[in-house]
Amino acid sequence: MTEEQPKFTKVDETIQQLEEKLRVEESRLRYLTQYFGTLVEAMVAAVVIADEELFVTNCNAAAASLFGRERDEIEGLPLSEVFPEDFKLLRDGLSLSDCEKFQQELFISSATPGRTTPVLVSASPIVFTTGEIEGVVCVAQDLTERRQLEEQLVHARKLESVGQLAAGVAHEINTPVQYIRDNMVFLKDEFPHIANFLQQTFALLEASQNSQWSNLKDLRKASDLDYLVSEIPSAVSQTLEGANSVAKIVNSMKEFSHPGSESKTAMNIHAALESTLTVSRNEWKYLAEIELEFHSADPELVCFGSDLNQAFLNIIVNSAHAIGERVTRGDYQRGAIRIETRDDDDALVVTVKDNGIGMSEEIVDRIFDPFFTTKEVGKGTGQGLTLVHQCIRERHQGSIHVKSVLGEGTVIELSLPRHESGK
Repeated sequence: MTEEQPKFTKVDETIQQLEEKLRVEESRLRYLTQYFGTLVEAMVAAVVIADEELFVTNCNAAAASLFGRERDEIEGLPLSEVFPEDFKLLRDGLSLSDCEKFQQELFISSATPGRTTPVLVSASPIVFTTGEIEGVVCVAQDLTERRQLEEQLVHARKLESVGQLAAGVAHEINTPVQYIRDNMVFLKDEFPHIANFLQQTFALLEASQNSQWSNLKDLRKASDLDYLVSEIPSAVSQTLEGANSVAKIVNSMKEFSHPGSESKTAMNIHAALESTLTVSRNEWKYLAEIELEFHSADPELVCFGSDLNQAFLNIIVNSAHAIGERVTRGDYQRGAIRIETRDDDDALVVTVKDNGIGMSEEIVDRIFDPFFTTKEVGKGTGQGLTLVHQCIRERHQGSIHVKSVLGEGTVIELSLPRHESGK
């Protein structure tokens, strides 16, 4: 063996070790590439990767969906043809090293003409270990749901302000209405005495032959006193009935607009349903007859009263709208909303049944999804039954059962536990 042979052997071993290490590193690199590729692909946010010259080299499925293009249509395009011209990276001539310093809200044109999608775009430079910047990663997060939630929050705050205002107005109206009611009751009770006096006076006038009373007889006819005596009691009764109706509405508004509490309190469910019907009367009075069947022997329930009132209101209004669709298409002139209560072991059950338009099974499966609505744009937010779901299932740990037949009507059953739990 020559002296060089051991050297060559050592070199071969070193090469083999290096080759093995290289294979391991290549395998690890392929794994990491596949791992991060899968990770980026699974992201809900749109990811667009561009090189140092701002040409798109890669994007994920969410980006293709956001921009309304196929992925191979986006890859290879300059970033200026993907993002709108007001994107800071394009508009302000920023260097790639400045990317990590900003986030920007933009509107991306969708595939539907005239529709845009609000997004929050953040950009980060791709920096290798050498310190050189090789490109940029742009991540666009769809803000549609967030904007809708913000709008709902603003709307909820407005409703809260209106509720507080309504409670104040109801309180102010209550006093003069009480005056009217008290005075009408007084007139109703005392007018019979006046009427009796006038009747006896009329009888004396008719029986009298004295010519001195003739002027009074003429005045009686000219003043139409007989008509007034017969009609004034009816007018007083109608006024009193109207005042009582106003008082009922005022009291219902006061109860319904009472601010919510962070703790449960006792509430009479029957009274709450009647108040809700009074408050919502304008929604159903021209469309449906209301049928009440209160069978619960104990309507008192420890609950979040304000939340339950809102849940009842949303269900009743939805029933009225469903009936309205059938009235519009001429199925009938007035529908019916039947509200029942009953006791079921340790729960109080409230059932609302209508003979409205009904729903298909596919719609029933989605009615509690946030922002889902079958109503026209501008007529429904898709939040009403979502709030019902949150109130019954989350706040009260109850259950909701929905049965509906398309074209025939819907039954919604709410089961409210009597035991105190949850928040």
